[in-house]
Amino acid sequence: AVDGLFAFVIRRLPEKWFAPEAPAFSVGKWERNLYRKARLNFWKKYVPEWGCFTGFHKDKMRHPNDSSYIGRFLLESNYGVAGHVAGAFFGFFIMLLPCLRPVTMALPIAAVNFVLRLLPTMVLRANTPSLRGLYRRNLERERETV
Repeated sequence: AVDGLFAFVIRRLPEKWFAPEAPAFSVGKWERNLYRKARLNFWKKYVPEWGCFTGFHKDKMRHPNDSSYIGRFLLESNYGVAGHVAGAFFGFFIMLLPCLRPVTMALPIAAVNFVLRLLPTMVLRANTPSLRGLYRRNLERERETV
């Protein structure tokens, strides 16, 4: 239910904040190196993709030569990153519940939630540089044919 609430709120924010070239979702060289060292390409296939809830699956590239499709792919990825990051940090609010002991129950739950949120975030962000490059190349190609 909390995930649904995050998705609902995030999708009501201005779309330009999550646009394909939005600076907030840029991935730096150090981050790309981190994903390479973590061998992300090896284990990312084990991270579930829940595109069925948004109507856009990100597990497979279906139209790599269509800039509008790649733009939507990046938009949905950026929505996903925002939702997972928000969920990772807001998960620590569970420690405020009076029925859970903060150190013995709530902190381990929040920590597991944090790690489980980081995995799909890393997968989405690792794909961003190549998707942005493909998006730009497709836009250039479309401009040349007009």
